[in-house]
Amino acid sequence: MEVDETVESLGVRNFLAARIQEINSLSNQISTSGIPASKGLAFQHVPKHMRRRAVSHNPKRLPKRLQGIHRHQVEKSSGSSVIKKAKKPSRRHRRRPSNLTEEYNRRQREHKWLETHIWHAKRFHILNKWGYRIPKEPTAKGYRAGYRAASQFCAMRDISYYSCFELEGNFQLISSKISTSFAPTEVNPLSLSSEMYKSGKREGTFHFYRSGSYPFGYVGRVRFYWKMDQSSLFLWVHPAQKDEILNEICAEFELMSKQNLVFRRPEKDKDEPMDTASDETEISEEIPKDYDDAHIDRKLLPKKLCHRPKWINYSTNVILTDLEGVFNRFRLYGPLATQTLKEVFQVLSPAKLEKDISNNDNINKQFWWLNYYQDKQEVLTKQCELWEKLKSFSQIPCHSVIPLTLNDPRISIPNKTDPVVKKKAKPVVESFDDVGPLLDQLQSEAVDYPILNEKTRTKAIDERMSQEEFNKRQSQLLIPGSKLNLGVEENQVPIILIHRPNTASTRFKNGGWDIVLPAGWAMPIWIALVYRCVRVLGLRESETFESESGSSVHSNEDGFLPPDSLSGEKEADGRLSDLQINYFKYPPAKRPNFIKLGCPFPFKIDWRSLLKFGSAKNTVDIDSFYIMRNPFFLEALRNTLSSSNKNTIFNQDPSNPEHLLIEICLTIVGKGSIGPGAIVCIPHETDIVQMNNKVDEVNDNLEEPVGDDASAHKKREDLRNTRDRMKSFMQKKRKKLRKKNCNGQPIDLTPFSSDKLQVINSAINSLWLPDSEQILKNMSRTPIGAIVFGRETYSIAKCSGIGYCTFNGLKEWFNACAKCDWNPRKLILVRDCRNSLVYRFAKLEICV
Repeated sequence: MEVDETVESLGVRNFLAARIQEINSLSNQISTSGIPASKGLAFQHVPKHMRRRAVSHNPKRLPKRLQGIHRHQVEKSSGSSVIKKAKKPSRRHRRRPSNLTEEYNRRQREHKWLETHIWHAKRFHILNKWGYRIPKEPTAKGYRAGYRAASQFCAMRDISYYSCFELEGNFQLISSKISTSFAPTEVNPLSLSSEMYKSGKREGTFHFYRSGSYPFGYVGRVRFYWKMDQSSLFLWVHPAQKDEILNEICAEFELMSKQNLVFRRPEKDKDEPMDTASDETEISEEIPKDYDDAHIDRKLLPKKLCHRPKWINYSTNVILTDLEGVFNRFRLYGPLATQTLKEVFQVLSPAKLEKDISNNDNINKQFWWLNYYQDKQEVLTKQCELWEKLKSFSQIPCHSVIPLTLNDPRISIPNKTDPVVKKKAKPVVESFDDVGPLLDQLQSEAVDYPILNEKTRTKAIDERMSQEEFNKRQSQLLIPGSKLNLGVEENQVPIILIHRPNTASTRFKNGGWDIVLPAGWAMPIWIALVYRCVRVLGLRESETFESESGSSVHSNEDGFLPPDSLSGEKEADGRLSDLQINYFKYPPAKRPNFIKLGCPFPFKIDWRSLLKFGSAKNTVDIDSFYIMRNPFFLEALRNTLSSSNKNTIFNQDPSNPEHLLIEICLTIVGKGSIGPGAIVCIPHETDIVQMNNKVDEVNDNLEEPVGDDASAHKKREDLRNTRDRMKSFMQKKRKKLRKKNCNGQPIDLTPFSSDKLQVINSAINSLWLPDSEQILKNMSRTPIGAIVFGRETYSIAKCSGIGYCTFNGLKEWFNACAKCDWNPRKLILVRDCRNSLVYRFAKLEICV
C-alpha cells in the first residue's frame, strides 16, 4: 500500500493570512446580505401578522434592521435601485401663480393658446389645428342658437390665431411688386395702390398667388390695410398659409434675416438668446431697451412682444416683421353688433383728458395717452361725435377702418349679465350724411393710429393695470358694486374697428365688425362683451354661416381651405386619414360598401380624376388645376345661366379650360339632403319630364343601380380565411416555443409576429375602397362636380351645399339645356353617394 507524501513543514503566517482573508470576505457577505439565500428573502423573516404586500414599493413597511437588506436584494435581482417616487404636489401648490404659469407654458410647446383659451376650454370643445388650440363648438348642444344669435342679435368669435405681418418700405415699391407678382389684376380689380386703400381708411382683400404662376399656384386670401402715411402695409393671413406667403414675400423682395429664424413654433419652450442687439440699433430704435414684460400674464402672450422676427433688405430698406401674437382680433356678427359695441365701449373724451393732464402732477408717471393726445384733442372731439351719432351698421362705408381709444372696459362691466335688448328689434337707420363726413375727418386728422405705432402699442401693453391690482382696488369700494374711479390711472386701450359688409345674398346677412386690439387686452374686452349677452361661436358655426349665406366658400377665410392651394391639399389629406381610420374601426357588417353605393370619392375628392373624366380627351393627365376667381368672368357666367341668350360666355373658353373648376352653390328642390362628397350630375331628359309632374315621387325613383362587388367580396373572403389560418398557425408555433423554453431564456418570435398579418389586412382594406375612375365611367348619369360642404340651411328651410364643377361639365350641361326646352329651370342632379343611391334635383347658382 502506497502512502501519500505529506508536507514536511507548514508556514503558519502564510496560512493564517489566507484564512483571515476568507473570514473577512465571509463576514462582509453576511453583513451586506444578512440572510443566506437558502433562508429566503428579507421580508420573509417577518412574522406573518407583520407582513405587507406593498413592501416592494415602500421598504419602510419593514423593520429597520431589514430595510437595507431588502433594498440590496431588490437591487441585485432587478439591476436598479429602488427609489421612492416623489409625492405629487398638492393642488394648492400647483395653483400658485408661478407654478401655474410654468405649467401653462409647458402645455403650449406644441400648440399655442389664444388669450381667451382658458375661458373657452371650460365651455367649448377644443381642436388642435394650424398650430393653435382653436375652439371648435360649444358643449351646449344647440345648433340653431348660434344662427339665431347671429341673425337676430349679436354673436362673436375669437380669430386671434390669424397671423399679421408688417411690411415697411417705399410705397411704390411695395404696391407695385405685390400687385404684379402676387395679386394679378384679373382676380383683383382694385390694386393695393388704388385710391380706396392707399389712404389707410379702408381694409382690402386680394387673392395671393405664387410669383409668375397665375392662374395656378394659388396660396390664399389676404386682408390688408395701409398706415395713414403709407409707410407700412399690414397683412392678415391664415395660419395654414403663413409659411408659404412668408417664403414668397422674402424671395420676391430678397429679404434676409440675421437671426436665421425659422417661422415655426419651437418644440421646446425655452427662451433661447438671439442676436438682436444689432437689429435694434439698425432697424427699430423705438423699441425700449429696458422693456420687461414679466408682469404681464405671460402664460397667454408671446415671450418677446418687442423683439419680433424681422427680415430685411438693406439695399431697398424693406423690412418685414412678424407680428404674430402682438394683436388680437375678434369678429362680431348680427344686426345688434353696433348697439352692443356702443354699450360696452366708452371712448376717451377731451374733458377726461384735460382732467387727467391736470391731475397727473401728483403721479410721477407719464401715460401713453397723455403724451399722444396732448396736441390732438380735436381727434378725440371727432371720435366722441362719431361714436355718439353712430346708430346703425349701414351708416359706415364698406370696409372702413375706425381708430378708437377706449376707457378701461373692466370699469363698465355690469354686476350681472345685461343684454342690450331683450327681444328682437329693428335697428335704427340714420342718414349716411350724419356719420360719413365725421369719419373722413377723424381718419384724416388721426394721421397715425396709436395701435399701429409700435412704441405707443408697447406702452399701452406695458402700462396695463394687472387684474389682481384692479380687483384689489374694486374690493376697497365703500359701496360694493359701485363704479370704480381710478382717475388718471385708468387705462386707455387703442383699438381699430373694421367694418365688414353683408354679402350680396338675400339669405343670411353675415356682416358685422372686426375688433383689432393689442395683446394683453383680450380677456377684459371679451368678458365685457360676454356680460352684454353676446353669444360666443366656434369654428363650426363660421363654416355653417357660409352655407346659410349661399356665398363663396372662400369669401370668408375661416371656412374650408381652397383645394387648389397647398394648404387645402394638406387639410384634405389630414381629413382623409381621419375618416379612413374611423371607417375601418367598424366591423365589416356595419361599414357602408362604397363600391355598391357607387361612391367614387369616399374620403377625399380627387379633383384631378374628375377633371380627367370631363375632359374632351379622357386620356389627358391632369397634374394641376385651378379655380376661377375672376369676378367679371363669374358674373358673366351667372348671367349666362340665368338667361336663354345663345351668345354665352361658354363660347369664350378661358385659359386651360380642361384644368378649370367653377365654384357653385346647390339648393335642393323638394326633400332630401346632401353632405360633403356628394356628386353633381347632368340629368337625362326623362328625368326632367318626370320632374315637371311631381317632385317628391320622382326623387324616390331616381336611383343609381347598385354596383357590382362580387369579385371584390370573393377576394376579401379568401384573404380573410388566409389570415385566420395564419393566425392559428402562428399561435400554435408561439405556444410550442414557450413550452420548449425551460431555461427562461428570451424567445425570438420575429418569424411569427404580426408583420405578415398587417400585409394581409392592408390588402383586405384596399379591396373595400372603390376605383374612382371606374365608378365615374359606370355611373348612369354623367358626373361633372362634387360638394365640399353641405347641410340643412335654416334661412331657406332646405338643404344646400357648396362645391365645384368642371368648366367643361357645366358647358355640356348648359348646351344640353339650350338645345331643348325640357329644362327651363336649369335643374341639376345631386346624390349624397356616401350613404344613398337616390338622386335629388337641385337648383344651381354660380358663387361670385
